[in-house]
Amino acid sequence: MIFYTNIHLPVSKQHVQVREMNMQEYTVLQKHLMESSDADASMNMLSLAQLCCKQDIQHLCNVDAFYILCKIRTMSLGDELQFVFNEVSIRCSLEDCIQKMQSMDFNCKKVLMVNGMPIELNLPQMLSIKDYADVLEGVIAKVGGIELHSLSAVDRIRVLDSLPATVMEQCIEFTKQGFATMQLHWFIQPNASAGTPGIELNAFNNSLLEILKFIFKDDLMNTYNLKYILASKLHITPAQADALSPVECRIYVSLLNDEVSKQNKQLQDQNNSSKYNL
Repeated sequence: MIFYTNIHLPVSKQHVQVREMNMQEYTVLQKHLMESSDADASMNMLSLAQLCCKQDIQHLCNVDAFYILCKIRTMSLGDELQFVFNEVSIRCSLEDCIQKMQSMDFNCKKVLMVNGMPIELNLPQMLSIKDYADVLEGVIAKVGGIELHSLSAVDRIRVLDSLPATVMEQCIEFTKQGFATMQLHWFIQPNASAGTPGIELNAFNNSLLEILKFIFKDDLMNTYNLKYILASKLHITPAQADALSPVECRIYVSLLNDEVSKQNKQLQDQNNSSKYNL
């Protein structure tokens, strides 16, 4: 039976149900993160988020998608984070970071009036953002009351191409403001002072994707070693292992290690006792 957790998204304020990823999904993600471009990594991340959600989340902005993926990470791999990113040593609770996001004000909507027609701007949808051109399609959320995410790709392009150049200029200005104002210290050390370095994440650049790649990525060999131990020592078939979550697999291996340690200690105690009796 698959168990889902209900979460409240910080931007759209929607409730969605998410589950932990299984080992098969995690292994596929590892392979993609090793070799893929940023655009492919973004697509694979969003595909994973959709796989683990009951609801359709294709229309969500990148901050909500980031939030979902962080939640999936805590459910599947645990809460603790410890790594070095951009020469900053980070040790923190990912769940604490998730809770901080709930308290932030993400009201970034702006409405432009162009020839009497309202055009609503919002946070971008893409995780992979290299320049302003990448961000524009996601930033323009509604044109004349029509939600762009409800249109086909061809119709979205047609609507965007019909907009005056002045609209695009204002959209670019909106993203520039976003670059300047959406600086969020989401990852900092526990009990850190106000001046402690952290990681600044921004909805209008590539930082969301970069940190996601970092907190999900692992040595693929570790994943295969884990599966090998489950198969050789615990007789769990590859199909059964793929259906488990990564954290479940690690719990089984940890229990096995504890059992082996106890057996080794008992054997050592017996050997010492034998020597003493002699």
